[in-house]
Amino acid sequence: MRQHTLTLVLAALMALPAIAADEARFPDRPVKVMVGFAAGGPSDLVARAFSEHAAKAFDQPVIVENRAGANALLATEAFKHLTGTKMVHIPYRGAAPAVVDLIGGQVDLYFATVGSVLSHIQAG
Repeated sequence: MRQHTLTLVLAALMALPAIAADEARFPDRPVKVMVGFAAGGPSDLVARAFSEHAAKAFDQPVIVENRAGANALLATEAFKHLTGTKMVHIPYRGAAPAVVDLIGGQVDLYFATVGSVLSHIQAG
């Protein structure tokens, strides 16, 4: 997954000069990058690094907006559709409170990233 993310970022960075060369085109105002995870996590850091390069290439501000839980909502809907499972999506503001509730038994299922649960899995 890490290599896949890196590949996407590198591809986007390689495309920036071509996009920036046509000044009459997009963007003509600040650009928003939506991140489906809480601020400070790996996805946020990659988006912020990308936004710095994009802002220079676009000559426009690039704003990173974190919408924690957006990816989990999509995963939940896909899981429900593929399996016919009935469940309710419970939005959390980041992985930490969701993992706490999962371990504490307040929720039965959580679509997690490896980084948010690996230490708990290793601890048993």
